[in-house]
Amino acid sequence: SELLDIPLLDWAIIKLGKEASNGTARVIIDTKHFRGNFPESIMLEGCYNPEEKEDAEWFCLIPRTRTSPDAEHVFERSKNQLTNAEKPVTHVRVSIYPDGGVSRVRVYG
Repeated sequence: SELLDIPLLDWAIIKLGKEASNGTARVIIDTKHFRGNFPESIMLEGCYNPEEKEDAEWFCLIPRTRTSPDAEHVFERSKNQLTNAEKPVTHVRVSIYPDGGVSRVRVYG
């Protein structure tokens, strides 16, 4: 089915604990314990911004994708589920549409 065509979203920027200099190998978006209040869909972008300048250029890692309740959503470079996976990353921006709960965002370099 189609994704909701609405401008509403919530987002958060997360600084990685360690720079993923060889790109992103795996991402897990976890909606565990959110059975009724999970996001309809998510999108994940990355940027390489070690000096934390305000004009960072964001690129897509996971295009807008439907989610399900109480689940781990796994995306892997080896399965071609990530775009721009070879680019180095220091920060990610997770967007949820239109709102809802995400318990964890894990990014592996």
